[in-house]
Amino acid sequence: MAYRGREIPVFDLSGGQASNRPVTALQLNQALEVDNVHAIPGGGVELRQGDTEVNSSAFGGGTAFTGLQYYRQSDDDEFLVGVAGTAIGKMDYSAGEPDGTWDTITGSVTVTTGQDNTWTSFVAGDDVYFVGGAPNVPFKWTGTGNAATFGTGTPSGDFGFFHNNRIFIGVASTSVLTNSTLTDIEDFTGDGSQNTTVDAQDGDDLIGAAPLNTDVVLLFKQNSIHQLLTAQFPFSRFPLFPKRRDGGTGAVGKHAIVVNEGLAYFITPQARMKATNGAEIIDFPADMDDVWDAIPKNRLPFIQGYVEQGKNFRHIKWVVTASGGTTNSLAIIWDLDNKSWWQYSTGHDVNAQTTDTTDNIVYAGHYDGKAYKKNVSATYTDASESSAGVSGFWRWGWQTNRSFQISLHPQRLNVSVLGETVGNLRVQYGFDFAPDRITKDVSLVVPGGVWDTDNWDEGVWAGQTDDIKNVILKGRGNAFQVKFSNATAGEHFQVNGFTVSGKESGQKIFGVK
Repeated sequence: MAYRGREIPVFDLSGGQASNRPVTALQLNQALEVDNVHAIPGGGVELRQGDTEVNSSAFGGGTAFTGLQYYRQSDDDEFLVGVAGTAIGKMDYSAGEPDGTWDTITGSVTVTTGQDNTWTSFVAGDDVYFVGGAPNVPFKWTGTGNAATFGTGTPSGDFGFFHNNRIFIGVASTSVLTNSTLTDIEDFTGDGSQNTTVDAQDGDDLIGAAPLNTDVVLLFKQNSIHQLLTAQFPFSRFPLFPKRRDGGTGAVGKHAIVVNEGLAYFITPQARMKATNGAEIIDFPADMDDVWDAIPKNRLPFIQGYVEQGKNFRHIKWVVTASGGTTNSLAIIWDLDNKSWWQYSTGHDVNAQTTDTTDNIVYAGHYDGKAYKKNVSATYTDASESSAGVSGFWRWGWQTNRSFQISLHPQRLNVSVLGETVGNLRVQYGFDFAPDRITKDVSLVVPGGVWDTDNWDEGVWAGQTDDIKNVILKGRGNAFQVKFSNATAGEHFQVNGFTVSGKESGQKIFGVK
């Protein structure tokens, strides 16, 4: 933290969390820890938005959602279709939004309750299909009446997907992928159907699949990745990244695979995110490996992965079980634009999810029989957390002058913030690895269009939408750290950058007793 003209400018906070690094080895734009904030264009950070209830009355006896699918028919009728407990339900849309009422459509379909019996789902033609809530058989819904099982010779597989006008179903324990005929997507025994065996003797299960394009599907086992070529029937399968004696690369769960812009992102059984375009394996920074390593290994197969896009971000979001837990509760986020890691510790008890592709809205099924609309505009409370306000923070790494023999004496902190109608930014700082020793709350309310006004200990000057807050710092030490958060849960804040100014106080003398 060498002073540049006695001032350190930090106008890029987009480096994400780097808690796996030594606390004094972070880049200036990296945080030692973050929670419930994300990067925005220009390098600032802001509090994430919250969620709202889709249904106020719990569905499925208040048990966990194990499947959820947005479904739009060719006549533009829209639905959410979900599975919770032993019940299958559909929710109509009204004025472009789910109407909040689950109508039971279970019919004669058998569903075994259990939070870990998660389904994969997809839309094919004008129908919606669910596969994989083992030990139950796949089912479909046509938009009217009740759900029903389907298909001639349909296997009770572990996952399914729709590709090139065929349904594919994978059976984990046998490593067999079966596909329907081209003329009848529900016929798995007629001409044009095929069983593809994927290294059945390697000791691994067939985990899931990632259709990369119209000609190529990637098939994942725990320690290998295979390529299925679907341009011409019969389909050919090749080991792309085969299992090795020392292990290999594969996926840990059927929802631990996410395709975005030609890349298949996946979580390995070693709790690492990797990606492939079908030609190479791509690794990612190890900056949050400590967080990944804390996930209970027996809960890794139940990760829920999905893409979430908002006005200011594009994320790959992995919802996992936090240390000591038995259900998903922690979101670990890869920022696609800034190539950095972030995390949300609240509001993400997600066991099933889907994206309304018409409006690009994520809906998530939690463990309480309720679905929630995520990332709701101008909402900073989580209905899924009993309407608790969202609390977030960004904590800097420990800054030194590259020597513990020199004492730093920061005297002033100027913070560029977005002006708010209410709320305070909480600034906490400390020295020598004792964080948050001093707390200062500064108002986020912009006084108006005032220029060339310096209110002592409040601001340098103010504009209509942004403000620069001035905090007088007290203390000195060999290492310095600052943290920004919302002083009151549920109040939005946005930090666009900051500067720290001060001086070096000379050499500290350490005596030997």
